[in-house]
Amino acid sequence: MDISQINMGAVLLAAVAKFMVGGLWYSPFLFGRLWRENAGKKGEDLGSPAIPMMLSAALGLVTAFTLAVIILLAGLDFIQSLALAGLIAIGIMASMLGPQMAFENRSFRLYAIYVGQYVMELFVMAAIIGAWR
Repeated sequence: MDISQINMGAVLLAAVAKFMVGGLWYSPFLFGRLWRENAGKKGEDLGSPAIPMMLSAALGLVTAFTLAVIILLAGLDFIQSLALAGLIAIGIMASMLGPQMAFENRSFRLYAIYVGQYVMELFVMAAIIGAWR
C-alpha cells in the first residue's frame, strides 16, 4: 500500500465531521438530555469538556485515517464505503459494546444512543472519504 494514495484532506475533513456529528448528537437538540438521564450524569458531574473534546478530536483523526486505509486497501467505491461503515458500526462496534452494556446493567436506550452515534459518525466519515478519493 502506498500511503500517499490516501487523501489526507478527506481524512481531516472526515475527522472534523465526526467531531461535529458527536457534538450535535449529545446536544440538547438531539440526545444530550436522554444520554445524561440514562448514563446517570448531572450537569455538575460532567466537569470541563476540554480534555474529552481534545481526545475526541485526536481519536477522530485515528478513526478517519484507519477507515481511509481500509477503504484504500479494499479498493471500495462510494457505496461500498458506506456499506463498510455499516458493517463496522453494527457488526463490530455495536456487537462488542452490547455485552459490556449488559454487564454494566446499562439501559438499552443508552446502548441505542451510543450505537446510533457510531452509525452516523462512520457513515458521514465513509461518505467523505469514499467520495473524495
